[in-house]
Amino acid sequence: MLRAPDARCTRAEKTGKTNAPYRHGPFQSLGWIGWRRSENIIAQPGWNAPPRRFFRESPVPEKDSAMISIVVPVLNEAPRLSAMFDMLDAQPGEKQIILADGGSADDTRPAAGERALIVESEPGRARQMNAGAAHAQGETILFLHCDTKLPAGALRDIEDVMRADGVAGGGFLHSFDREDRFSRFISFSANTRAKIAKLFFGDQCIFIRREVFQRMGGYADMPLFEDWNLSRRMRAFGRVAVIETPVVTSGRRIDVWGKPKCLIIWWGLSILFALGVSAERLARYYAHVRDA
Repeated sequence: MLRAPDARCTRAEKTGKTNAPYRHGPFQSLGWIGWRRSENIIAQPGWNAPPRRFFRESPVPEKDSAMISIVVPVLNEAPRLSAMFDMLDAQPGEKQIILADGGSADDTRPAAGERALIVESEPGRARQMNAGAAHAQGETILFLHCDTKLPAGALRDIEDVMRADGVAGGGFLHSFDREDRFSRFISFSANTRAKIAKLFFGDQCIFIRREVFQRMGGYADMPLFEDWNLSRRMRAFGRVAVIETPVVTSGRRIDVWGKPKCLIIWWGLSILFALGVSAERLARYYAHVRDA
């Protein structure tokens, strides 16, 4: 059962017109007040469920394996594609792989070969993911960064979670491909935010019912924090799950930027956005945040 849009969500969120100007005040990006009870769907599937009047009937698939469409936004990622495809091939379950290419100038397309559907898009992560999702055939869409590795059995875990009543989508806990104290601290902060506020960044592999994604109007056309915005709006359509087996993401930005710059960018941007600074304004100050 999926929930009708919550009365607290904005008009744009109810109608799916996310390209319209959106209100962004202090702590709005965190949702109502910013914090709410944890709803760990895996451990406690019925806890803190909304009243039944907010739900409508939606049949749960009876088949053993529902196809998951995996959308990967790419831009000049040829060197990383082979390892990503091998990782996905090792995942049991029916899957559709879609590369949303934002105009790569390297060998991204030849490197993909016949292993994925390639969709051309304007550059910009939100636009690319929307373009890829438009070709999704699975009941669930998983958004994956090509430098992030899914844990073993991740697709099966997603299937299990999505069988629960009223679950709109969710994400994974986070870890880096290194064990230094700084990396553990960044992952700890991301995981605390995910568990308490149900807010995810893109490298936490957000997944969502295709029906819900379409009703929401997809990703808002934002230069930054489109993933945070999506996970916040998702809560208006159902419960949000956290899969506690962490994904493993590359620490390449730490190597390129250095730890002080990473801390300033990751924490500074997040705090300013939570305080109400628009993503467009932040993007002007940090135009090259996603170059690495």
